[in-house]
Amino acid sequence: MAVNWVEKVGEAMKLGFSKVCVIDRASYGCLGASDATHIATLWEFATTDPDGNEVKETINENQELLEWGQKEGKPKKTFSFFGKRLNILQRLEDGKALVCLKGKDVIVAYQFKAAWFVAYAEIAGAAATADAAAGAPKASFGSAPAAFSKIMKEIWEEIAEDEE
Repeated sequence: MAVNWVEKVGEAMKLGFSKVCVIDRASYGCLGASDATHIATLWEFATTDPDGNEVKETINENQELLEWGQKEGKPKKTFSFFGKRLNILQRLEDGKALVCLKGKDVIVAYQFKAAWFVAYAEIAGAAATADAAAGAPKASFGSAPAAFSKIMKEIWEEIAEDEE
């Protein structure tokens, strides 16, 4: 059965993810996104070297998907998507899923046979509670693993089972 990826993006948004993108593994074409700007892009990541000099690294988010948490056969510590670089906390589902976190930013991603599914959310915390009191939308998840568990149970399990 063919997956309606646009429908699945909408379902992920209803769960509380604010950015969602599904990329075709064969063509790198976008199969669904929560917004026209929530797609794989090319951007610069700035950091500081040990001597205090600014160093810029070009991030190709399609390359991030291709490497899928690996670089030259070794596990990477970070995953970059939606213009953010996060630390990989967990590799789950036999390496098909990544759970990433930096501060309150969470990215969960799944590598299906046909597509990569990437979703972003902010986790709740003291700052999120203050933002909600000020009228900002409240974060939906208490932790990165909670975000993963929710999308895995509600969306990804069915897709993965259909692939078998």
